[in-house]
Amino acid sequence: MDGRSLNIKTLPWKRLLAEAVIIVSSVYLAIVLEGASTEHERKTEAIAALTNLRAELRLDQADGLEILVLQEAQAQSHKQIQAWLSEPTSVPAEAFSVALVHTLTDNRTVFPRKSSWTTMVAEGQLTVLDNPTLISRLANLYEHSNPRLEYNGDRYDDTTQDILRVRLPQAWDLIENRFLTTGEARIRVFGNQMLQAQRQNRGYMALVVEWLEEVKSVHSQVDRYLELNGGGT
Repeated sequence: MDGRSLNIKTLPWKRLLAEAVIIVSSVYLAIVLEGASTEHERKTEAIAALTNLRAELRLDQADGLEILVLQEAQAQSHKQIQAWLSEPTSVPAEAFSVALVHTLTDNRTVFPRKSSWTTMVAEGQLTVLDNPTLISRLANLYEHSNPRLEYNGDRYDDTTQDILRVRLPQAWDLIENRFLTTGEARIRVFGNQMLQAQRQNRGYMALVVEWLEEVKSVHSQVDRYLELNGGGT
């Protein structure tokens, strides 16, 4: 082996090892930073989605309060109709027709918004929030309370529509403003059908009040979370 041959003893092992450590550390740091950046980005997106959800909660609350006012007016019409039906021979014909139409056609129910919740579930953003209590409250509202409210709203709508389209035309003439029968039994049947609608109205209003309380509580919890996590007001 001549003088130009490689001398293993002269290789700068320490320098090579140091460079290898630097390279490995740089790669590891890049991976860590990339992961941190991705996690931060996911958290930012989850906060934005939760902010949108809060805006929907505010709109839902406004809808619920407005509908409570309208349903209270419905309840008063129901009460007046029942009073008139207790003495069908003295029913004020025109006023009775107006009350019937108002009660059966101006009915309103709440159908809460859910687009932000659906997005957060689909995108797996709930776990990013890292707040089990908040997640549990949101899940209960969107997966239990809201469907319950919608179900009962649908039932109430179905009852009033059935009376409007089927029962009312058999009992009362809205054109001539008169009963289509003088039989007390048939009038009583119609009165019982209106009474069922009245009871559903009261039950539905109680459910809306209960639901509004839950929405208000969840909304406050979302507010607190966003305040602590830079989600604005």
